[in-house]
Amino acid sequence: MKKCINVLLLCLIIQTAQAQDSTRTTIYRKANNLSGPRFGVGYLSKKFVNYVDDKRDVKLQPLVTQFGWQFEKRFFTVRSGATAISEWVVL
Repeated sequence: MKKCINVLLLCLIIQTAQAQDSTRTTIYRKANNLSGPRFGVGYLSKKFVNYVDDKRDVKLQPLVTQFGWQFEKRFFTVRSGATAISEWVVL
């Protein structure tokens, strides 16, 4: 009877391990379109601002804003979180 219970427990542990492994590698292939407008803020170093002022005679502020459109498409996602995407940003 003890051997039967041990074998049953062993089978249960193996089955649980296989189930956990298979859920980690499940791939969701639904493509998502994540395109849209993007807004950002950037900081230019003092060295770069001075360089542009000296070479191009252009006055820059160290803080600049950015606006653009991002073309992004998600191809698939693995349950663990890894994702394959293609992305282009036009500023």
